Amino acid sequence: MKKFLIDVSKSYIRTAITNSGELIELIAEERSSEPRAGDIYAVRVKDIVKKQYAFIDIGSEKNGFLHISGKNIQQGQTLVVQVVKPAYGEKGCALSLELSLSGKFAAVTTDNRPIGISHKITDSAERSRLFDIAKNSLPEEHSCVVRTNAENVSETVLSDEITALSALLNEITDKGR
Repeated sequence: MKKFLIDVSKSYIRTAITNSGELIELIAEERSSEPRAGDIYAVRVKDIVKKQYAFIDIGSEKNGFLHISGKNIQQGQTLVVQVVKPAYGEKGCALSLELSLSGKFAAVTTDNRPIGISHKITDSAERSRLFDIAKNSLPEEHSCVVRTNAENVSETVLSDEITALSALLNEITDKGR
């Protein structure tokens, strides 16, 4: 059985993937006080400007910035957001309501885009096989992009990763609410 393990301390974040107790992959990152691209936060909307932009306090020096045109978002509302661009100069980080988690073979997202297959995979039969695996592994509310590394990977390996990333994305979203 595959498990994702996350260890967070003041100075680092370690993420491990195990299968039946055996370590498959370990990623260790130094923890920064400034938000980085890919970081996910549960936040409250601090201010809304012209019903197009929301400024969000994510605990850093500058408020994050979120485009909200066409979305029914209110001041004080709790949201789960992901940093898409770190703070730069006078501007705070750019945020998105669409979440994405990347694995070795796929990136799973909460957007409504069609399933994507890396353009570097040119064999049409392989593209079709990978598309079918992704389609059968994803819940309706998620999409994914199959990465170049997935070429010729077994169905079980790709399916397990997509399923695990989808479950983790659901868990993050549920906890954020």
